[in-house]
Amino acid sequence: MLSRTARISFFIGALVHILFCAGCLYLIPLQISLALGCLAGIYVATFALFGATVLSDSRWAPLCGRVAAGVSIFCFFVLLVRVGFWVVYLQALYRELGLAMAVGIGIIALGVGFLLVTFPCVILAYLSGRFGRSLRLAEESQSDDRQAKKGSSQALTTTMVLGALVAAFFFVQIVELSAASASPWSNLQTFHKGQLYSSELGEQLSEGLQGALAKKKSFPGRRELSSVRPYQCESPVTEVAETWLIQFEGAAPKKLAKKKGVRLPGPLLQYCLQGESREQLQAELLTLAQQKLRGRRIKVDTIEESRKIPAASGLIQALAMRPGLDAVCVAGKCLAPWQHIVRDDFNTYHPLPPVKDARAGVDWERLLKAVGVKRADGDKVEAPVTLPASLRVVTGESYLLTLRPVKGSPWTVKSVRLRRLLPPAQPLEKEAVQKTVRSALSYIHHAQGKDGIFRYSLNPFTGKTASSGLNLPRHAGTTLAFCEWSKPDRSSRRVVRLALQALRKMQRHSPMSREQGSGVQGSVEQGQSPSSSSEEKLAYLVNARGTANLGYTALPMIALLECAKRGYPVPEFDLAGVARFLKVMQRENGSFYRYFDRKTLEPMGEGESLYAAGQAVYALFLLSEVAQSGDIPGLDAALIAAAARRATAYYGGDYWGKGPEDFFYYEENWHCLAARAAPDDLRDQRYEEFCIDYVGFKARLLESASSTQDWVGGFTASPVFPPHSTPTAGIAEAGSAAIFLAQRLGQDAQQLKASVRLAMSYLQRVQLKKENCFACRGKRAYGGFPESPTSAQVRIDYVQHCMAGLAHGAEMVFEES
Repeated sequence: MLSRTARISFFIGALVHILFCAGCLYLIPLQISLALGCLAGIYVATFALFGATVLSDSRWAPLCGRVAAGVSIFCFFVLLVRVGFWVVYLQALYRELGLAMAVGIGIIALGVGFLLVTFPCVILAYLSGRFGRSLRLAEESQSDDRQAKKGSSQALTTTMVLGALVAAFFFVQIVELSAASASPWSNLQTFHKGQLYSSELGEQLSEGLQGALAKKKSFPGRRELSSVRPYQCESPVTEVAETWLIQFEGAAPKKLAKKKGVRLPGPLLQYCLQGESREQLQAELLTLAQQKLRGRRIKVDTIEESRKIPAASGLIQALAMRPGLDAVCVAGKCLAPWQHIVRDDFNTYHPLPPVKDARAGVDWERLLKAVGVKRADGDKVEAPVTLPASLRVVTGESYLLTLRPVKGSPWTVKSVRLRRLLPPAQPLEKEAVQKTVRSALSYIHHAQGKDGIFRYSLNPFTGKTASSGLNLPRHAGTTLAFCEWSKPDRSSRRVVRLALQALRKMQRHSPMSREQGSGVQGSVEQGQSPSSSSEEKLAYLVNARGTANLGYTALPMIALLECAKRGYPVPEFDLAGVARFLKVMQRENGSFYRYFDRKTLEPMGEGESLYAAGQAVYALFLLSEVAQSGDIPGLDAALIAAAARRATAYYGGDYWGKGPEDFFYYEENWHCLAARAAPDDLRDQRYEEFCIDYVGFKARLLESASSTQDWVGGFTASPVFPPHSTPTAGIAEAGSAAIFLAQRLGQDAQQLKASVRLAMSYLQRVQLKKENCFACRGKRAYGGFPESPTSAQVRIDYVQHCMAGLAHGAEMVFEES
């Protein structure tokens, strides 16, 4: 007979396991993974039987417990074998990312293993080992030695509680995924109506300023509000009821107000207003505006809460501030949350110094220097940073007040509340999306240099630009997106002409070996390619270092052919040579090599190349259409079609058909775009379903209003980390293709549409415009998309993908209207 404590503990543990595995069974239905679905079903049934028998104290409880433990260990063994297989496969497939993915899978497996094995092992120990016998003997003897009984019961209960907590954590994640995937768009509608961006204070300030500034004749200042100097307050924020941080442009000194007829910008004035009530600070702000305001914008940040940072170190301390919401105050010096974003403070900690790109959280030494705090330990840089006792992390509301001239009245004041430099979400409407796309096109247009190369990156707050020369994939991708969504007028034709000419300069040729030439002889029987004299040649593109790989040729060809389809004049490329190159780069199983060795004239590179394989399939589809027209000598339609069919058969089958496809994928957006572009005679249903399954998986990682309202619609693995714009755009871009494919296959696409609308709404919010670019250096950042809301760097490929995601998404989600 078991004690009451043991029975209840075992029953709770069994119940939590049942809920966890039932959730897994819901997320992994039998039609997705028959083996794992059946295992989860057996697991649920076994633990349900054990829970029932142990709660009723049946004599069959020990036997059911042993069976449950055995089933659990068997399930864990199967899972361990499959995880090991996945890790080996991923490492071979994507060598650069395989190790990182293996570590992530290992961490997940440890958590699941603790859940699946610890509890059953306790059952076995209790029912079969010394632990169980000592407890049963103590119960049966009814001896006075209650200490042994108490200790055994406590150990059992503690183990059960720990197991239940781990199981509950995974169960909550399952519920969250289920809720997010059930109706993401309805969640967003709730978010629109919520109070997250309520602006009662902003409306009061707008009305007050409108009346106080009615007699002002002009506000000539147009300077950005970009000062990152700390605000100097008279008292620490903990000693006053209200603290407001104010910044606006003041009047320039009269001697410098005009110089050769040009009005110079005035200084940026910063004020820290403190008092006992909001009414008092509002009156002070109106007085300051009447006396010193010369610009048209006022930035107001309130401080409502403050807290200490708990004693910690390393990454835990680096993540102590919520990106974009929190700021720091030390004694009387404070920074506003948006100033931390301008300074890029939330991406400065390097947990792994040898890996420069691995950065997350706050580097406290750097941040404390910004508020004038020096290290207490002198020059010992390797020592941990000691945080001053007066340091507080603060948070509050953020408003931008903008003055606008209106006919018939002196001024109107518009108030916008910002969170993490994001404006409120707006209803997703076709006209608004089109305006966003036009703004992105304008950014790309003005980012092009005289040589046709697009500006690689821009820091909107400092105005600093970076150029990596001609980055072939990103330059070609930007050209493709521009051709897709611009009108071929005179200005746009010039952009495309210069961009394609820059690509044309990178075309190179190499002779084909006898082995490579076999099987392609028929491709040149109708005539020689434009660059061939007496022998077949391979045509491909190289980067500035002369390196040739699959993506350097495939994506520029997509851009070239798509631009031609849309009426843009394109320079002459050796398309027959490109077709030969893609054929040479293809393996027997349909996959593609990664690199081309120009010395040995041989393809090389084990595994897959992210993005490039999908681009190669896309390019083959477009070349097939051109070949069928018969306008290009040497371009064999049959040969290209055969290569395309081999590729789609592989990527729709063996590529992910080894276990991982049930749960996760890498970045397969280009395969979706390729499947959408497939001619009718080259369609492959498994390849199209591969895209639909991929988007369905990735869409589960979109943040919904039920989890993190600030990031709603963004793509992130955890709300701790701000969503990045490009992965979010990838879901909208690939999702629109998946909608098209699902409809073509006669499948229901409503869930896909909801996910695409969710991602599009986030992209609209994150685009740089007047509301969230008040600190930008000039207007050339308008229309760009930052890396994330808390990392403002704008790269040209961010703009390309976000614009394409919005435009393609609008085609599909607004098609009914």
